[in-house]
Parts: sequence; structure tokens; C-alpha cells
Amino acid sequence: MSNSVLPGRPVLLLGLDGLGQEFLDSPLVADAAPTLAALMRDGGVAPLRSTFPPYTAPAWTSITTGVGPGRHGVFGFTDADGHPVNDTSVAAPRLWDYVGRAGGRSVVVNMPITHPPRAIDGVLVSGMPVPPGAPYTAPAELAADLEASGYTVDVAVREDGSDGPATLARLRGMTEARGRAAIKLATANAWDLLVVTFVLPDRLGHPWWKYVVAGDPLYDSRAAEKVREGARVCLAALDRAIGDLLASLPSTAAVVACSDHGFGTLRADVFLDVALAQAGLVDAPPGAGAIARLGRSAVGRRLPAPVRRLARGVTATTNRRGGG
Repeated sequence: MSNSVLPGRPVLLLGLDGLGQEFLDSPLVADAAPTLAALMRDGGVAPLRSTFPPYTAPAWTSITTGVGPGRHGVFGFTDADGHPVNDTSVAAPRLWDYVGRAGGRSVVVNMPITHPPRAIDGVLVSGMPVPPGAPYTAPAELAADLEASGYTVDVAVREDGSDGPATLARLRGMTEARGRAAIKLATANAWDLLVVTFVLPDRLGHPWWKYVVAGDPLYDSRAAEKVREGARVCLAALDRAIGDLLASLPSTAAVVACSDHGFGTLRADVFLDVALAQAGLVDAPPGAGAIARLGRSAVGRRLPAPVRRLARGVTATTNRRGGG
């Protein structure tokens, strides 16, 4: 789109965060999301290699810039100094920038790493991460209208799967409100590019992958059955939102659906600094003693699973080397 002529067809970029092929092929998704299944079946489908690392922040930034992390500069949710990344960290133009340069307009809804919202030729609703209470729309006055219909930027989930029905209900509400907002913005504004990202597959996959996709012993547990009941309702809401959105589009619109990464079974966490310390090649990680004590404490047992595993690894290191 480097010249002044736009394609004759409007384009919807439908983002489905965390929707890998295994998730899509699972009986739960196939049963609860027939519209999504038909969209994939009737179109051209192929696997795409994600970024390295296959994280949301660099992957969606690559999708929306057309270049890799080495050029757009986003490798995770933080930079090399540990500071959070955001739209100002992206060192390459986005799709909507190219559309604007070509004389077109865009409606962008919930694409990650688009905060703080900036004025574009069209409308932009920032996706995660958005600091609590921070503005997230351009134009700014759009936020009040979205929130009046129940819009929320994101719903946090615990990685250890300890969330219950209330979180699943919030995920459903977020998905439904996102669909309503996308349709309203798409029908109220002229656009050449429409970008809408749904994050539900990711929010289900992080804590409950072993519950919703067959193959793990936990899949047949009673807890998994309860989670799947709630997940099925959420996925049906996502499917309706996608179906209603597609029905609202001009008949000439082209649809490109994509994801940033998939999921798989976690077999092990590898903390290289801990492993090297256990081998006697480096000193124990800074603060290892404090981390080990935390891991053995009552408070430590309530920490997210990855932190508990790190604490156990550090505990083994400090036991071997005699302290932090």
C-alpha cells in the first residue's frame, strides 16, 4: 500500500489470541464454535511460524508491522531494562499507518501493544496491556460510550487454574461486549481496514489447557469437566460474536483470521541461572536465599505455579551450595 490506490475490497483482520491448531481441533471448540470452524474450513488454512519467543507482544507486533522483532524492537512485554513496552516502543509502521498513508481509514479494536492510543486515520481502541484507569481510545471520548455497553479491555486469569466460575463469567461478558463494540464501530465508521482481536482462547489456554484439550491425564478429572462446562459457554459467546461481526460486514469484505501463538503441554520449566548454579558453573542467583525461604513458607504455597517451581529450583541450589 505504498502508492495512493487502495484495494477495492475492505479487509477484516480477525485476531484470535492463542488459537493454535490443537485448540481449534479439540472436540470442545469444534462443538461450541461452528461458525469459527466453518470459517477455517471454507477458507485457506495453513500453520504460521510464530516469533521467537512465541509471545503475544512480539508476535502481534510482527503481524501488524510485517517485520520481525529485530526490526520492530518488541521482544516481550518488557524491554532490556525491564520497563514495560507499549506502542511507543514499536519501531516500525503498523498496517493502519500504511492504510492512512494511502488515503484510507482503519478501525482497530483490541490489538495488543497499541497503548497509549494515538490518533490514526480512523478509530483505535487499545488492547492489553493498559494501565488501570488510563485512556485507551482515540478519540478519547469513545471510551465512555464503550463502557456504557459493558466494554472492558481485559480480564486477568491466574496461571495455576485456580479461578472459578466467576472468572469464566467475566470472560464471557468481555467477549460479548467486544463483539458488540466491534460491530458498532464497524457500522458507524467508514473503513478500509478493520482489526478486531478476541483474546478468549488465550485466557482459556493459559490456566486450563490440560482441561480443555484432550491428551493430559487431568482432562478426565472432575475439575476439568466443570471448567469445560464454563468454557463451552464462553466459546459459544465467542462464536456468536464472530458470526454477528461477519454478518455485519460489506459483502465485498475479505477476512483474514490469524493468531499470535498456540499452546501445548508444559513438561518443565528451565531456569538457566539455577541450572548453571547447580552445576557449580556460576554463583547462585542474586537473592536466592530469600527466594528459597519464600518457596518454603506458607505464603509461598499460594504463589503462582511458575514462581513455586522457581523457588523449588533455587532451594535445591542453595541446599547444594550452602546458602544464597
